[in-house]
Parts: sequence; C-alpha cells; structure tokens
Amino acid sequence: MKYKAILSAIAAVALLAACEDNISEREKLDSRTVSQLDVQYSVAGKAVSSLSFDHAFARSVVEVGVSNDGLRWDLESNSDWCRVVPAEHRGSGSVTLEIEANESFEDRESATLTFVAGDYRGFRIQVDQSAATFIISQPYFVAGLKGGAFNVNVTTLSDTDWTVDSEEDWLSVVRNPAGAPVDGTVTTALQLNVGTDYDDSRLGAVELSSGSETDVIRLWQFGTDVAWKDGSIFFGTEVSSFSMIAPMTQVRKVNYPEEYTTLRSDRIDDVLEKLTFTLDQNLSDCSAARDVAVSLTLSNNTSTEVPLPAIKQDYIPAGGLMTAEGMLLFAQKVAAGESTADWQNDQGWVTMLRDIDMSGIADWPGIGTAEHPFSGKFDGKGHSFTRLTQSSNGLFAYCEGAGESGEATIKDVKLDKKCSFYRNQEDWTAETRFGCIANHAVRTYISGCTSSASVEFAGSASNSSPAYFGGILGKGGAGVSLHNCRIVDCEMKFTSSCDSAYVAGIAGKAPSVDGCTMNGTLTVKDGNVGELYLAGVTPVINEASNVSGNTFGGVLVVGGNSLHNYVGGLYSKTVTGFTKVFDSGSDGSSSSGTIRIDSHRDAADCRVYAGGILGCAAPSATLTFKDYSVQAKFVLDHAKGRKAGYYCVGGVLGGTDPGTKAKSVTFEGINYQGLMSFRFAAGVASGIVKGYYGGVAGFVKGPSTFKDCTNQGNVGVTTSDSNINAGAKNETSANFVGGVAGYLEGGNVTMTSCKNEAMVLNLFYCNLSAYNNPDLNYLQDFRGAFCGGILGAFDMHLEPSGETITLSDCDCSASVDGIRGMVGGVVGFCQNATITNCDYSSKEYTTLGNQIGSHQGGVAGAVSKATIEGSVVKATIHAGQPGSSDFASPGGIVGRVIPGDKVVVKDCRFYGTVIATPSNGTTLYPGGIVGAGCANTEVKDCSFGGTIKETDKNKTTETLSKEISKNNLATYVFGNQTGTATNISVWAGQ
Repeated sequence: MKYKAILSAIAAVALLAACEDNISEREKLDSRTVSQLDVQYSVAGKAVSSLSFDHAFARSVVEVGVSNDGLRWDLESNSDWCRVVPAEHRGSGSVTLEIEANESFEDRESATLTFVAGDYRGFRIQVDQSAATFIISQPYFVAGLKGGAFNVNVTTLSDTDWTVDSEEDWLSVVRNPAGAPVDGTVTTALQLNVGTDYDDSRLGAVELSSGSETDVIRLWQFGTDVAWKDGSIFFGTEVSSFSMIAPMTQVRKVNYPEEYTTLRSDRIDDVLEKLTFTLDQNLSDCSAARDVAVSLTLSNNTSTEVPLPAIKQDYIPAGGLMTAEGMLLFAQKVAAGESTADWQNDQGWVTMLRDIDMSGIADWPGIGTAEHPFSGKFDGKGHSFTRLTQSSNGLFAYCEGAGESGEATIKDVKLDKKCSFYRNQEDWTAETRFGCIANHAVRTYISGCTSSASVEFAGSASNSSPAYFGGILGKGGAGVSLHNCRIVDCEMKFTSSCDSAYVAGIAGKAPSVDGCTMNGTLTVKDGNVGELYLAGVTPVINEASNVSGNTFGGVLVVGGNSLHNYVGGLYSKTVTGFTKVFDSGSDGSSSSGTIRIDSHRDAADCRVYAGGILGCAAPSATLTFKDYSVQAKFVLDHAKGRKAGYYCVGGVLGGTDPGTKAKSVTFEGINYQGLMSFRFAAGVASGIVKGYYGGVAGFVKGPSTFKDCTNQGNVGVTTSDSNINAGAKNETSANFVGGVAGYLEGGNVTMTSCKNEAMVLNLFYCNLSAYNNPDLNYLQDFRGAFCGGILGAFDMHLEPSGETITLSDCDCSASVDGIRGMVGGVVGFCQNATITNCDYSSKEYTTLGNQIGSHQGGVAGAVSKATIEGSVVKATIHAGQPGSSDFASPGGIVGRVIPGDKVVVKDCRFYGTVIATPSNGTTLYPGGIVGAGCANTEVKDCSFGGTIKETDKNKTTETLSKEISKNNLATYVFGNQTGTATNISVWAGQ
C-alpha cells in the first residue's frame, strides 16, 4: 500500500531551507522531490499498512519500496519493545524488526515506525502486539538420552480456566496445585517427565489451552542417532555433525564455539527450524578431547540459558603446536627423551599452527635439557608466543644437533611484548647462560626469530664462572649460527655480579651471526663485573667468526660497577692476533644506535672502550674498516667524578689495547654522522687519567692508516649541569679529542684525504696543559687537553718513539676548541710529522667565555720535529687560559713549537684574525704563522694577512690590534719573535 506525503510544496521548501546547513553533507530533499516521494511497506510480498504480532518474541523483515533510488533513509521506532536492527539504506530495501516477547496480560501500547531521510520524517506505520494468556518461565527444554524431569512455572490470570496436555507417549506432564493468587495472577508448577530415548532424537510438545487461546512448551531430546559415552554426546576424530529442532520464536541466540563449529539453519515451518552443527576435526597438541559447549539463549524476559547435553570430541594429533598446554607437554616429552612425533608434520618439522597464549604456564622449563637436548626442527611460521611471563628459561633451554653433521633448527619464532623473563641465580658455580629464544645451543641454526620480551638477568657467581646473556641466544657452541634475528622495542637488563659477563642484544656468544638487528635497550646496572663485554650483536669475535649484515639501532647502557668495559654497537672485542676486513660493500652492517656510559667501577685501573662497530681490538690485531657510514651516538657521563685509567671511544673503533701494539689498523671511506657528547657537573672533577675520543677511532697503538674518512658528527659537545671549568677540572689527566681520531701512537701513521665537517671540542679542564719547562716531562706524564679537527694528538712522549705520521690533503671546515690545551684545526699535537696540503676554514673557534685553548694553531696546536707544507687556513684563532703555563700562543698555522728538533713551515697561507686573551698576567704570543717558535723553527715561502689582536682578560679592551701589512709583516710571523723567516708576503685571503 502506498503512502503519499501530505505536505505542500511551500511547506516543504520552508522546512528544508531552515535545515539546509544541517543536511549539507547528505542527500537533500527539495520541494519537488518531497512532493513526489512514494514509500510502500510489505511483508512476505504482501503490502501492509500496519503490523501485528502475538505475544511471542519475533523477528520480521519488512520490505520498503522507495521511489528515489539514491535516497538515504532509515526507520525509527518510538518504543523499546519494537527495535529496528541498525543498517544503512539507500533506495528500496528492507529492515529487520525485533519484537520483544510480551510477558504481560495486556496488549502493548502501539509502536510507531517513522520513515526518516535527512531532516524529513513521515510515512509512519503502526505496530501492535497482543497480550499473553500464559506466561511461561521456560518455554523450551533440551534433554539427553536418558531423559529426566523438568520443572516449569505457568502464570495465568486468576479467573482463567486452562488445560495442559501432551500427545507424546514419551512426554508426560504433571500439573501441581496452583499457588495463592498474587496481584491478580496465579502461578502453577508443571513437571515434564521424559523417558529414555531408544531411537532417534525427537521433538515433543506440551500444549496449554484457555478457550481459543493456546501456547506450547517444547522439548527436544537427543537419541541414539548420536553416539554417547559416559553420559556425553561423543564424536570421533572425523569432521562431525549433529542436528536439533528448535522453535526460533522462543530462541534469541544460539551460542557455540565459532572457531571450529559451523551452524546451518533450515526453516521447517513458521515456528520451527532445524539447526545443524558441524564440528571441525579436533586437532590437539596436548592429547586432549574437546569439550564443545553449545547453548540456546531463550527470548523470554529472563533470557534463560538452555545448555545442550555435554558434548565431547576425540582428538587427533595436531602435527604442530597450538596451546600453552601443548607446549608444556612437548617440553616434557623432549626432557624425558620421548617421541615428539605427534607434533611433527610430514617433513619432520615441529610447527606452530597459531599464536600461543602462555599465560597458563607458571614456571616454564624451557625445551631441552643437557641430557636430552632439543635436536629437531622447529618452525614458528611467524606466529607469536604471548604472556610467557617471569620465566627463568628461554623458550628453548638446551639445543644440540644430533651427531657430528646433525643440526637443530629454530626459525621464525616470535616473542611479543607481553612476554617477560627473569633469570635469577643467587650463586652459580658453573657458567650460566640465558637467551630469550635459547639459553644454550650447539650445532644449531636459529633463523628469523624476533623477541620484544622484557628480560632481567640477576644473581651472582660464587666463583669465577662467567655469564652469557643474549636477547636471542645465551651461549652458542660449535656449529651455531644466527640469521636474520631481531630484537625489537624491548627492555633488557643485566644486574648480575661475576668476574666476566658476555652480554649482547642478539647472542652472548655465537660463532656465526649475520643479518641480525638490535633495536631494544640493553642495560648493565647494579652488578659488580670484572670484565664486561657488552655489544648490540655479539661480544667477542675471532678468526672463525662469521659476522656480517648486522644492524645496531638500539641503546646500550653501562650503568653498573664493572672494571674493564668493552662496549661495541656491533661487537665488543676481538681475540689476540685477530685479522679481518670489515667491508661495508660485502658486509652491509650498520650502526645507528646509542651507547651510554653512565657509570663504572671507581678505580684507577678501570678501562672503558666504546665503538660504534667494535669496542676494542686486542693486541696484534690486523683490521680494516672500509666504506661504513656510522650514525652511532655516544653519551659519556663524567659528572660522577669516577676514576678510570682509560676511556677509548670512537665512532667505528673505540681503541686498541694500550699495552701491546696492533699489527695494523686501516680505515678507508668511513663517514661518521653520529654524536659524541660529554656530561659534566659543577664541582665534580673528571677522574679519567687518559681519555681518547674520535669520530672514527678513539685510540690506536700500532701502525694505522686513515684514508678518505669524513666526520660529520659533533665530537665532544657537552650536556653540562653548570660551568664547565668547575665541572671537568682534573690536574692529572690527558684527554684527546679529534674529528677523525683521538690519539695515535706506536707505529707509523698515514692520514690521507680526511675531512671534518662538524664541531670538535675538548672541554676537559686541566691546569697542566702547557710546557713552561720541558724538563718537567709533561709529555711523558701524558697530561693535558689536546684537540684537533682531524687528530687529537700523535706520539705524546718526551722521548719520541721514532714512528712518523703523515697527513696529506686533509681538511677541516668546522669549529674546533679546547680548554687550556693544544688545539689545531687539523691536529692538536704531533711530532716526527709531515703535514701536506691540510687546510682549515672556519669563521672562528668556538669560544665559551674565556674557555679557550692555551696554544691554538690553524693547522697544529703544537708540534715537534715536523714539516708543514702547502696548507691554507682561513679562520679566527683564539688562545688564552694557559693554566700554569706563563704564556699563551695562538698562531695562524702553528700555535707552539716544542723545543727540540727542527720544525719547518713552508708554502702555507693564513688569513683571518689571531686573538690572544691574557689571564693572571700571562704572556701572549699571537703570530700570523707561528705563535711561539724556537730557534730551529723555519718559516719560508709563506704569506698571511688579517688582524693580530691582544685583549685584556675580560675581553673588553684591546691592548693591541694590528692589521697585517708589509710594514709589520716580519714582526708577526712569530708571536714570540723566535725563529727564521724567509720570503714572507702579505695575503689578502683571495
């Protein structure tokens, strides 16, 4: 039946105009559309103008015909008992109504459905529902094979006469006397009695009658057409089905395990439907039959839950792992040396079939023991273990391939962030090992495994037994390799005390690690460790190590009380005599994480090595690093004033062992783009005796080569709490900072075509940084602050070792500065040196108040026995604050020449400003080429220009300011007027 909108065009236009802003994002009904809009309702193909329902729960589909195919619309109900199921409608379609059961003895107050489109409302239709004659506490029952007695209450009006009967010979009903009237109603208790079913399942009914009004109580009984075992419906291992008949007017919802059950509904008549349940095979990894819980939620107002009889389904071996219980049983079978065939597929692999929630396992034992290790093949298929918490073992405890040629395999396993491990051995007497994937492995291949689990390794050794700790593997013996494993976004802590600890993001020890990535945070804290080997990937590498393609992008923190600290973004240390070429072209490794040295043992023999790729090269090593771009960042906390004998920190290599020379160390094509920062604190003196810091290498003892290396990361910047002078003061230390290398000695050195493009600072505050008397042996005592754009210093000994250094075609284009030390645009100090075509260009040195180096030079801060040739400097050079020295000497090319062998500066040019700032009456020697020369210092074929300045200590009054000209050129070649100069000319900086 059609309904037309009884609206005039004018009224419609007015209404829609008023609401235009509100419906701007929906289809609008203009006056013409409204006047032509037709809507019709029908049920089962028959047009209706109203809807009527009896008192039972009902679902009804109402077809809605709309004349505008593009119109969005909906129906709204004004009553809770008549609900419109939400859906989107455009053009003609249908809506589903849900009619609540009317369990009262009065007709419902009519509900109204309203057609809504945009802001238009109309085409209303009325819905009615009749009163109940009988209010039944439970209108539907389900019985098992042996039947039983079922109780139900029937409430009627007190003056109603009614009867109850059943036509089934197997279903009888007993009517108990009615109770006393309550509020005009009477409740009668019925008992339905069902006998044993010796045949197929059956549906029975009890009919209630009162005049012409009837109602029905139904009961379904499962019979012999389904198998029974121990009082339960029992299914075997095959795909199984069972059916039942239910009055869907009395069922609101069917509840069943949807993950392995399929439900099909077939209508029998207007009331009854056949429900068929199909069960998938019960693949079990723990030899357990499956309990299948099925129930019906009735539609009466109490929403009674009617369960089916107990249903069980037999299992077949899953051929894999699915549950925590299955994992535990599997681990127990491996530990007992028993067969694990039930968990293997046709190829013999133990596989994970889904993600596994391990929350039900209180004390995970790990898979495998020393007596019965896991020796098979385990494939996680990329699935995750979750909620494995506070476990003291990794997923695998012990793995070992069977036989000399056998190999255990673990691949594609994940531990998610909801997993956590806590390994606490109060007193261990033999080496202890822990890894989130595996504690210990021999002849094992671990591939594609990922851990995001948090973990803490605690306890202490009662003797000298070591600890091995890795995010993936604790300790790997012969034949162990890790491939493409990852640590992702997790917190790992090592808090143990022991003589030696091998701690790493990937493996505490492993002979082969390739393609692995560490992107978590690994902290060593609280414990007391003698030898700490801490690495992003794996600590110690040797000749047999196969390490390549690894990535460090996480955070390593030294925060405990360890004595000797070997820290590497990728690797901690090599073995003695180690030889390897690290070539990025074939290796592909990268380092971009952060290394923090927060704390260590407060001892003069403490050592700290930290490198973006390698922490420390052991004696007699032969190493080459080629074509790496390193972004590793270093944060070094000197605010605690802890003592240390050595700090060796470098973007690629922290340092070699200071006791014995390396055979050879080569760096080629290195680009450092990270950051090296120091933290000082007011009133706290640095306790470091010797500190070496470089963008590529901190310290090398032995022959070394640097070729085509570039520093683009600030080295030596501070995160100071207060004034640096007060914070870093240490009268007995030597600290070396270089854009490429901190300090080199013990072998001939070549630095070719190296560049520095970032700030280099040495802000350690030391009074004993100058040389007012060579007999004081300061060089040998190794005291002072040395800073260079390319190199901090070379061969800082009063008695030269005889080795030479050659720097050629090196450039620095950023600010370089140091406090009370020797600072050079290229090198802080060197002797037995040849420097050729090395340039420096910067607007000025970074000056922090008066905190500027004592002896600063555009090429070298200080030299002894050296030749400097063909170098060009354009900069402002500023010296002062000489500490206990009686003079300060800034020089355009060289700050100071140490008395001794001949120093030659030739064919060099300087243009800029040379500034000397006195302190406490200090003598000043500002020079255009050399600040303070000696009798055997020779300058020839050089030119310079710009300005020479002296100021008072507050830098407020210029006591001398001279523009360089032909008239005063000879006066300012040497700031102290000591040395020989020939063929000198003015240069305007062109």
